[in-house]
Amino acid sequence: MRAPPTDLPTPATVQSEATSGTKVVTIGTGYAGSLSLAKAGLIPATEFSSTVVTATNTANSVCTGGGGTGVNVHTVTIPAGTTTARFALYDSDTVGTGTGLSDLDLVVARGTTVVGTSGGQTANEMVTLANPPAGEYKVCVVGYDPVGGSATYKLSTWVLSPGVTGGNFRAVAPTQVALGGTASVALSWSGLATGKRHLGSVAYVTGGATVGTTIVEVDTTDPIPLFQNAGNKQAKVE
Repeated sequence: MRAPPTDLPTPATVQSEATSGTKVVTIGTGYAGSLSLAKAGLIPATEFSSTVVTATNTANSVCTGGGGTGVNVHTVTIPAGTTTARFALYDSDTVGTGTGLSDLDLVVARGTTVVGTSGGQTANEMVTLANPPAGEYKVCVVGYDPVGGSATYKLSTWVLSPGVTGGNFRAVAPTQVALGGTASVALSWSGLATGKRHLGSVAYVTGGATVGTTIVEVDTTDPIPLFQNAGNKQAKVE
């Protein structure tokens, strides 16, 4: 019998705007054997609201050192067993003191080690950590170029683990898969609050090891487009 793979071809992301809905995703199976699912979420973001000014120093060391002028530090505790942690800013949640889009960046650090950064040309920024070690994390909002010299923003955070659930989130898949085949995974949820961005995940497990994960994003803030972020696109599965 062929050994189970270390990675399965699975959709990286599933997106929806519906407060109640279903999605069916197809995964490739490169082995014959058992398959189980470990789901987390769907939960709305925990938000931090603040104002940031133009940073006098945008080096990552300012974040790891505790922040400074134009570098706001938000502390997020990640417990043991966390499967996914995400931190995001959105243009729609950012307001400068003039016209136009502010340019804010994100830096995420654990102690003095930077574990993620996001630095586009606006405030649409996102850092996602898979299976992060437990501990306190610094999530830094950097005022690279806020319009008018300052901007108010909302920092959205999600910390997912199998014990953190919501939205009647369900995931169903066959318990056995065939070599060289495919399997359909049915996802469903209901009763999500409107005006929120919700996040969940489904991990695919065989032989006690996680061999793939699909992130589920349900954005009920319509008419705001789905999880605006150039670096967060639906993955193509082949």
